[in-house]
Amino acid sequence: MTPAGEPGSSTIEKSPDDPEKRVEKQLEKVRETARTHDRIGEALRDSGQMAEALKHYEDEVKAWRRVIEAPSSSAAELTDDCTSLAEALANSGYLRVSMGDAKLALAELNDGELCAPCFDPRSGDPTGVCSVGTDRGPTTRPVIFDTCCDGFARCVP
Repeated sequence: MTPAGEPGSSTIEKSPDDPEKRVEKQLEKVRETARTHDRIGEALRDSGQMAEALKHYEDEVKAWRRVIEAPSSSAAELTDDCTSLAEALANSGYLRVSMGDAKLALAELNDGELCAPCFDPRSGDPTGVCSVGTDRGPTTRPVIFDTCCDGFARCVP
């Protein structure tokens, strides 16, 4: 028998090939891509290249939407990602307004409304997303999903 932590021990550690780690690494790359588009868009906007800046802001919005659609590892992470998407939509909207396209800016901002749970259905803990910006907060009590399958899963109503 070998001590824990040494090769051959019964302690199982996540390997670099662990699917969860791969997904998280991919999501972090998409987050960084979004941040890069934001920085480039800001620089182009500041230099008066509005059409080029708008392209980068639009790509930023697409990247944040990809991140939001992926499973989140924590409520705090989801809150941060939703906030970043909202900021990207606002930047794009403000730029569109400055370019004389207020109608399209408003439509894009309305498309940015997202629905996310106020409470974690596994624990009932607040996720934090319902206290971001001007959100009025939760309008219902937490719903905790019951366990099923001998405690290995949660039953979704």
